[in-house]
Amino acid sequence: MRRAAARRKRLSRPSGYIHPDGQGGCKQLMDIGTGYFGHVALTAGTVRGSALLDPVLEIELQIRADGLAPGVAAMIVTSCHVQGPKLTAGLGKAETIITQLGFASYEGGGKPYATSEFARWRLTQTGVEQLERVRGGGNLTLYVTPEVVLLNHGEPVPGAYPPPEGAIRPNVSRHSPIRSTGQERLDVPAETWAHQVLTPWQQAAAVTLVVKLPEAAATDDHRTVIRELTDARQRLDKGDWKGSIRASRDAVEVLRAMHDEHLSPKKQRDVSQREAAILDAERQLIQSLFDYGSATHPDPALRGTAWNREHAMLALATATAVAQRLFSAAAA
Repeated sequence: MRRAAARRKRLSRPSGYIHPDGQGGCKQLMDIGTGYFGHVALTAGTVRGSALLDPVLEIELQIRADGLAPGVAAMIVTSCHVQGPKLTAGLGKAETIITQLGFASYEGGGKPYATSEFARWRLTQTGVEQLERVRGGGNLTLYVTPEVVLLNHGEPVPGAYPPPEGAIRPNVSRHSPIRSTGQERLDVPAETWAHQVLTPWQQAAAVTLVVKLPEAAATDDHRTVIRELTDARQRLDKGDWKGSIRASRDAVEVLRAMHDEHLSPKKQRDVSQREAAILDAERQLIQSLFDYGSATHPDPALRGTAWNREHAMLALATATAVAQRLFSAAAA
């Protein structure tokens, strides 16, 4: 089961904008004109955590600029609003970023310029706990809103890009800097958040399990296991806990049948037979989890049992680990 990366999505409709205070609004995209040919664009990229003294949440801002006069510098102030399955929270303003975007020809100017900076939010332990309450153990959506402020107009190159006679240079005011705001949406899967944020914060230990079909030895049973584990994972992401556990149970049923070793008395068991006994115990655990919440459970008092993500993760992780071991043995 491969770990997915954060997915970036530019919000192109005003209805999709989420203001940091939670109110909807209309904002232009993160492109600004700084003259007849000047252009700056920002996109949100990697999400990661770091911890020196306090936890720090970092979001990469990929910056592309072109046509700016030498010496032009920009200040970037970024806000972020996070949304979980049920709750939302605002992170406020990140640390201010100051960066140069316009360069002379001897500095490599005269062509598109690309760089990246990280917007950083320093969090307290209370802030980390609030983020985890919002996430609720699942995926997290980040709405990233940078504000770009050009601090100067640089040194115009004589004779370059002359304005039409009598025209006023666009987007320039003697009394205020040029600024632009926009928003992008980052969808961060739970696994990516655990690996790239919680682990550096020492708030979690994340392990990735990859189940690969054995080369030259794959059977229909192997493919069935892959299909059922994929179904279990998809149902987990959709919040279908009982359906996810059912799919994990079906995968383990196939895995159990792949061990055709007969279990002999305990004192005579070899290593492979002992592994079969472990597999049987794991299957019984998953079967018990499924039976406990099944609507066909013989005990009417248990039919209304509420499943949660942790139950489904236990079933899926156990089934995945068993599949990984058996598939590796088949490929050996």
